Amino acid sequence: MEPYRLASLYAELRNAANKGDQSTAISLLSEALGCQLPRDVTPISADRCTTRLSYRGFKPAELAMLAANLKPVVKFEDVPSKAADQFVERYGQHYQLVRGPQYYKDYLTLRSRRAPLRGEVPMTFIYASRDDAGERLRTLEHDHPDAIEKAGELLGFPACCSAAFARTFAISRNDQDALNDDAVYALLQATMQTPGMKELDPLSDLDLLAFYPCTPRCAHAAAFADRTLAALQQSAPVQAAEAISTLGAPILYWRMPFFIVFDGEAIAGAPATIHYRHARVHVFPDPAVARLQRLFAGLILPLLDRGDQLTMEAGDVVIRAQGAEVGRLRRQGDRSPVLGVWV
Repeated sequence: MEPYRLASLYAELRNAANKGDQSTAISLLSEALGCQLPRDVTPISADRCTTRLSYRGFKPAELAMLAANLKPVVKFEDVPSKAADQFVERYGQHYQLVRGPQYYKDYLTLRSRRAPLRGEVPMTFIYASRDDAGERLRTLEHDHPDAIEKAGELLGFPACCSAAFARTFAISRNDQDALNDDAVYALLQATMQTPGMKELDPLSDLDLLAFYPCTPRCAHAAAFADRTLAALQQSAPVQAAEAISTLGAPILYWRMPFFIVFDGEAIAGAPATIHYRHARVHVFPDPAVARLQRLFAGLILPLLDRGDQLTMEAGDVVIRAQGAEVGRLRRQGDRSPVLGVWV
């Protein structure tokens, strides 16, 4: 794909979907994902969709981090303004809260913008701390947006993870993809060689870190996740149990927001191979983006339903049933999908 092509490609994809031009939308989606997608679409029922990651609102683990004083500052991002009002009213006397300006979120590109699309609600962010650390972080991010490692220090992140994210940030500024997408892709790519620790899985609203670990087996990140889980078990035991059962599911990831979540597990001794029983597509709460994700699901899930094993081979997604190949999604372009594998 040509540099900086993705934003215009997604704009064309939205336009085609809005016009009901399914054939053009499939072609554009194939180009965006770098994969030769099928041309036939099967309608997908609601039970084939899952909302694991919303990039929206207060995450349970972050609330537990704040209550247990696990870090100097907790930054709550993409919070609907009305929910932010309620949070400030409830916790304003207990913490120093610094609220950001209103903005709107494009959930296809994962970028913020000032003008809304139809039906969108305004978002904001909140820095919460027990002293002036939140105000210092707000000033730092406003005056020195490139100071990633210093911001990570104020947020209480492991230095190795902040340094890794700073490197991704430096690259992504000159890249066509969103920063979160680059960070997720690199992390999942690493699990294809050595499966990651499930508590470091970032692709869920129940994640235990609120940052991207430098590697999927980072000991410092794992220790942070253990502390968060212990705090969550105290403040919200039901959500802690959900986190334990949810995190670590295998994920077939193209680019945000298009990925598949499996009920399955890695096959021992076979890198980038899983056995699975069921597959569902991830969808966002945003209806316009969810429509595109369901189109993606209607192309991919019927192929996955033929098999019980998935392997990555030279950038191709190979589906097998009882050892025999029953389908293949061929890579086209310079970026292949990745299979996130956790244990």
